[in-house]
Amino acid sequence: VVNVEFVQFKQDLKVLGDYSNNYITSIVRSEDQSIWIGTPIGLFRYQNSSGKPEMINCSATLSSIHTNRLFTDNSGNLWVSTFGGGVNFTDLSAKSFNKIQFADQSANYIRAIYNDSEADKLYLGTRTKGLVVYNLNTKQYRFITTQDGLSSNYIRSITKDKKGLI
Repeated sequence: VVNVEFVQFKQDLKVLGDYSNNYITSIVRSEDQSIWIGTPIGLFRYQNSSGKPEMINCSATLSSIHTNRLFTDNSGNLWVSTFGGGVNFTDLSAKSFNKIQFADQSANYIRAIYNDSEADKLYLGTRTKGLVVYNLNTKQYRFITTQDGLSSNYIRSITKDKKGLI
C-alpha cells in the first residue's frame, strides 16, 4: 500500500509568465512545504502563505532558464536539471545555486535525473550523450553511451529496478 497525497493547485498558470501553453516540466515539494515549479521560461516557487507563485531570477541564479526536472534529496537540497545549462543545486537556506556543467556543451541538455543517495551518485540522462554518472563526492563523471551498450543516447527517464540496478 502506497500513501499518496494530492495537492490541488488552484492558480491561474498565466501568472507564471506570458507563456501561452502554460507548460510545466516538473513539480516538487520541498521540506518547507514550498511547491517548486519548473517551466521552459524559468523556475517558480509557490507558498500557500502568499497564495502566489514567485519567479526565481533564473538569469542570475541558474545556468539556463529552461528547467527540465526538479527533485529534493535526503538533505533537503533542491536539484534543477536544465536544457542546455547542465544541473543546478542549492541548499534552500543558501538561496544561491551551484552548477554542474560539462565541457562538451551538448551534454548539458539534461532530460532526466536520478539521485542514488546510497552510492553518492547522480545519474543524468542527456539528449544526445547518453547517461552521465556523476560522483557527488569526487565530482568526477563518466559517460555511458550506445558504444557501451545503451540502445539510444537520448535518455528521458531513469529509475532503479527491484534488484537495485539502474
